[in-house]
Amino acid sequence: MNSDRKQSAPQADQTDGDQGTNAVTRSTFLKRVLASLLFMQLGRRSLALDLARPAEATTAPSIPILDLHCHPPLKYYLWGRKLWQHHPSRAGANIANMQVDILKLEAGGVTGLTAVHYLPEQGLVKQAGTLRKVFPKLRFLFPVFVEKLEQGGSANYRQMNTMIDDFEEQVRLTNIKHNGKKIRIAKRYSEFEQIMAAGDIAMAHAIEGAHALGRELSSDNGDKYIEHLDYFIDRGVCMMTLAHFFENDVVAPVEGIPPIMKERLRLNWQFDPQEDDKPLTPVGKRVVDRMLQQGMVVDLTHSTPAARKDVYELNKKYSRPLVFSHVGVRANFMGPHHYQYMAPDDDEIRTIAQCGGVIGVIFMNFWLSGCEMHAEGCPKGLVRNGIEEVLATIGHIRKITGNYDHIAIGSDFDGLADSPNDLRDHSCMDVLRKALNDIPGITPIEVEKILFRNSLRVLKNGWRN
Repeated sequence: MNSDRKQSAPQADQTDGDQGTNAVTRSTFLKRVLASLLFMQLGRRSLALDLARPAEATTAPSIPILDLHCHPPLKYYLWGRKLWQHHPSRAGANIANMQVDILKLEAGGVTGLTAVHYLPEQGLVKQAGTLRKVFPKLRFLFPVFVEKLEQGGSANYRQMNTMIDDFEEQVRLTNIKHNGKKIRIAKRYSEFEQIMAAGDIAMAHAIEGAHALGRELSSDNGDKYIEHLDYFIDRGVCMMTLAHFFENDVVAPVEGIPPIMKERLRLNWQFDPQEDDKPLTPVGKRVVDRMLQQGMVVDLTHSTPAARKDVYELNKKYSRPLVFSHVGVRANFMGPHHYQYMAPDDDEIRTIAQCGGVIGVIFMNFWLSGCEMHAEGCPKGLVRNGIEEVLATIGHIRKITGNYDHIAIGSDFDGLADSPNDLRDHSCMDVLRKALNDIPGITPIEVEKILFRNSLRVLKNGWRN
């Protein structure tokens, strides 16, 4: 199996820290130009990329936080954003700015996270009219960027391994350059727990989208997918989100891109529950069964309701905790009808509770309420706060389950989600702590469950030890 994996030793970046922050290499210049081009196509105003001063040190809050879904690897993969640097962030999508860096993790008291690796899907170019229009120019001007899109076949698997390799090198460099807490990558749950107990920041790899296993490899009855999956399990990947924006060989998706962004991308597909609610594929059933057997947490976010039912059925043999890592709840969703299927309904919330799983609450108002970040009556350019939507989601899950045992945090920071103004990055976590502590009747241990204990339980029982 190792022969199928691209073996490339990550190279330390010599630009940052060695030549000074004012040095601008050709690579950095091209990245900025590319970012500006994409922003213009999406109707976004360009952002300052490296102008903020480092954040001031703060005293670490007393209650730790474990973020079950955030994407710092994506910002490094696309734009070369460095974990050890401070990056500006704002409410909204933060397309190029980085919301997860070591200074923000320290400031927010985040002591555990899953670093979610996502390989940008070819469907973004093939089906989105805006990107399809500019893609020939990107291919000519920025061939390196084009190579970051999935290449298809077994190349997807090699790309994902290279992404993980490169990010591990980023973590190594961060621990050298940063005078403070260290980030330690855990390969199994027992290591993750030990790292948190020692006072460092525990990080585990996760994957979003089973297209990372490869595409169109089914001529061998799915054995190649299992081979690739086993390798990811062996290298310590703790969780995989089966679906993402576009169909893969395991599962089909529901709507995953909010209306405003779909309009800017000129992406016209709309989920039809009569036509598009597809079950797991035969390969998908093999993959899910292997994940449950070997100890990789199954994340149901983005998957169709029919596929989720298949996972619930397969899990009866194993009784593993299942998760929705970054969603809201359907009962609170008042947006367009075809978007509601992203979130679990009340019966699914009960199913998640019965298997000891969690629902990770996303920090994005659209998926929590159905309202875009610029709601009616809100001045254009002013992003609403989100803590009330977060609390409403937590309250509904407690109402259905009778306790706080199945609620977690899944921010989706750095996943290009529209973050609310008051929860725009990890440095804002005291807003969440205070709001939770102010819930009438909640106990300190219940606050801890929401912020980290429930996620730790899921990793303990769902990830290999």
